[in-house]
Amino acid sequence: MKFYDQYGSVMYRAACSCGHPNHDVTLCASYDKDCNHVELEFYANAVSSGLVYYDSDDIWLKYVWKVVKFRTKAIFDIIFKGYHETEIIFTMRDESQINAFLAAIEEGRTKMQKEKRVE
Repeated sequence: MKFYDQYGSVMYRAACSCGHPNHDVTLCASYDKDCNHVELEFYANAVSSGLVYYDSDDIWLKYVWKVVKFRTKAIFDIIFKGYHETEIIFTMRDESQINAFLAAIEEGRTKMQKEKRVE
């Protein structure tokens, strides 16, 4: 879904098929006149929960220990390295969703080519 189209930039948002509201990906295509190149950027929120949802078969003490261990490691990563690594999974299950995402990329590329020609 396109939600921004001004000043040489166009932005789209795609929802993850898993239904989680934090898994949306934002695609931004823009033309940088100063450097004379097109930029394509992907933005996503990454949420890190520490295996909370996947280890529910463990006994409660082991489960609590895993969560505490994960969060403590995250704290020390941030304190000593300045960041904590995490990943997101963006799922597209429907062919129409994949085609819409590709169409957004193509539309952004076409718009940026027009911006480049105007200059």
